Amino acid sequence: MSTTCHFEENKGKKKVSYTEFVGNNREEKIISFAPLLHLETQKKVWLEQEAHFEEIHIWLKEVYFKHKGDPYADLKEEFEKEIEELDDEKKQRLQEINKDFENPLGEMFG
Repeated sequence: MSTTCHFEENKGKKKVSYTEFVGNNREEKIISFAPLLHLETQKKVWLEQEAHFEEIHIWLKEVYFKHKGDPYADLKEEFEKEIEELDDEKKQRLQEINKDFENPLGEMFG
Protein backbone atom coordinates (compact mmCIF):
# COMPACT_ATOMS: atom_id res chain seq x y z
CA MET A 1 0.00 0.00 0.00
CA SER A 2 1.38 3.43 -0.84
CA THR A 3 1.61 6.16 1.77
CA THR A 4 -0.85 8.35 -0.13
CA CYS A 5 -3.38 5.49 -0.43
CA HIS A 6 -3.12 4.83 3.29
CA PHE A 7 -3.97 8.44 4.13
CA GLU A 8 -6.80 8.50 1.58
CA GLU A 9 -8.34 5.43 3.24
CA ASN A 10 -7.76 6.83 6.74
CA LYS A 11 -8.71 10.48 6.26
CA GLY A 12 -9.14 11.09 9.99
CA LYS A 13 -5.54 10.21 10.76
CA LYS A 14 -2.83 12.83 10.46
CA LYS A 15 0.06 10.40 10.80
CA VAL A 16 0.73 6.67 10.81
CA SER A 17 3.36 4.71 12.68
CA TYR A 18 5.95 2.87 10.62
CA THR A 19 4.96 -0.42 12.27
CA GLU A 20 1.28 0.15 11.49
CA PHE A 21 2.17 0.98 7.90
CA VAL A 22 4.52 -1.95 7.09
CA GLY A 23 3.62 -4.48 9.78
CA ASN A 24 5.70 -6.32 12.36
CA ASN A 25 7.69 -8.53 9.99
CA ARG A 26 11.37 -7.67 10.44
CA GLU A 27 12.32 -8.28 6.80
CA GLU A 28 9.41 -6.14 5.58
CA LYS A 29 10.50 -3.31 7.89
CA ILE A 30 14.04 -3.45 6.49
CA ILE A 31 12.93 -3.70 2.85
CA SER A 32 10.45 -0.82 3.21
CA PHE A 33 12.81 1.60 4.93
CA ALA A 34 14.87 2.73 1.89
CA PRO A 35 11.80 3.58 -0.23
CA LEU A 36 10.38 5.53 2.72
CA LEU A 37 13.60 7.54 2.97
CA HIS A 38 13.36 8.17 -0.77
CA LEU A 39 9.87 9.62 -0.32
CA GLU A 40 11.21 11.82 2.47
CA THR A 41 14.07 13.00 0.26
CA GLN A 42 11.53 13.88 -2.44
CA LYS A 43 9.71 15.95 0.21
CA LYS A 44 6.52 13.94 -0.13
CA VAL A 45 6.43 12.70 3.46
CA TRP A 46 7.75 13.95 6.80
CA LEU A 47 9.29 11.45 9.19
CA GLU A 48 9.04 12.13 12.91
CA GLN A 49 10.84 10.23 15.66
CA GLU A 50 10.90 11.40 19.29
CA ALA A 51 14.12 9.59 20.28
CA HIS A 52 16.59 7.03 18.92
CA PHE A 53 15.02 3.59 18.43
CA GLU A 54 11.53 4.98 19.11
CA GLU A 55 8.68 4.49 16.67
CA ILE A 56 8.87 6.49 13.44
CA HIS A 57 5.70 8.33 12.45
CA ILE A 58 4.94 9.08 8.81
CA TRP A 59 3.11 12.27 7.85
CA LEU A 60 2.23 13.66 4.45
CA LYS A 61 4.53 16.66 4.38
CA GLU A 62 1.84 19.28 3.79
CA VAL A 63 -0.24 17.85 6.67
CA TYR A 64 2.76 17.98 9.03
CA PHE A 65 3.52 21.61 8.13
CA LYS A 66 -0.17 22.54 8.48
CA HIS A 67 -0.49 21.07 11.98
CA LYS A 68 3.02 21.51 13.39
CA GLY A 69 4.37 24.46 11.41
CA ASP A 70 7.65 24.71 9.56
CA PRO A 71 10.34 23.26 11.84
CA TYR A 72 12.98 25.24 9.95
CA ALA A 73 11.27 28.64 10.18
CA ASP A 74 13.56 29.98 12.92
CA LEU A 75 16.65 28.70 11.16
CA LYS A 76 15.58 30.26 7.85
CA GLU A 77 14.92 33.59 9.57
CA GLU A 78 18.31 33.51 11.31
CA PHE A 79 20.02 32.63 8.03
CA GLU A 80 18.32 35.51 6.20
CA LYS A 81 19.46 37.96 8.90
CA GLU A 82 23.04 36.71 8.63
CA ILE A 83 23.00 37.14 4.85
CA GLU A 84 21.75 40.72 5.25
CA GLU A 85 24.68 41.46 7.55
CA LEU A 86 27.32 40.23 5.07
CA ASP A 87 29.47 42.79 3.31
CA ASP A 88 29.22 43.07 -0.49
CA GLU A 89 32.29 40.91 -1.13
CA LYS A 90 30.93 38.04 0.95
CA LYS A 91 27.49 38.37 -0.67
CA GLN A 92 29.13 38.11 -4.09
CA ARG A 93 31.03 34.99 -2.99
CA LEU A 94 27.82 33.45 -1.63
CA GLN A 95 26.10 34.04 -4.98
CA GLU A 96 29.01 32.34 -6.78
CA ILE A 97 28.85 29.34 -4.47
CA ASN A 98 25.07 29.04 -4.93
CA LYS A 99 25.51 29.23 -8.71
CA ASP A 100 28.13 26.46 -8.60
CA PHE A 101 25.75 24.24 -6.61
CA GLU A 102 22.94 24.68 -9.14
CA ASN A 103 24.91 22.41 -11.48
CA PRO A 104 27.78 20.91 -9.45
CA LEU A 105 29.02 18.70 -12.28
CA GLY A 106 29.17 21.70 -14.57
CA GLU A 107 30.37 20.92 -18.04
CA MET A 108 31.71 17.44 -17.27
CA PHE A 109 28.89 15.79 -19.20
CA GLY A 110 28.07 18.57 -21.65
